[in-house]
Amino acid sequence: MRHFRVGKYSEENQGVPIRSVNLVQVTVKVHSLLREVVGKPTFVIKVPDNSLVEDVLNKVIDQFKNGFKQKYDLEGEWDPLKYFIISLNGMLLHGSGGLGEKVKEGDTVDILEPITGG
Repeated sequence: MRHFRVGKYSEENQGVPIRSVNLVQVTVKVHSLLREVVGKPTFVIKVPDNSLVEDVLNKVIDQFKNGFKQKYDLEGEWDPLKYFIISLNGMLLHGSGGLGEKVKEGDTVDILEPITGG
């Protein structure tokens, strides 16, 4: 299982100057209580071409890190699939292998919390 570090992009894109990388726009939709963390239901982020879903997640969490850290107590390595249900263009991503899917211009990543009750 892949683990992620708060505020760290995948090694593939690190250290590459932005001007030498084509950026693609990805729409991110957050649902239910995540809207409180992010402050809006939908927004667009730019990531380097050939980025992965995990890069999108890391960028979102880095951008809203205070809210995520307070709500989910994220420190060091963590497993996003423990906290969220993630889809790419409406297709659920199962297992950490799905987070390795490449995103392209115009893709949509949905981030949902699992429904809990008691």
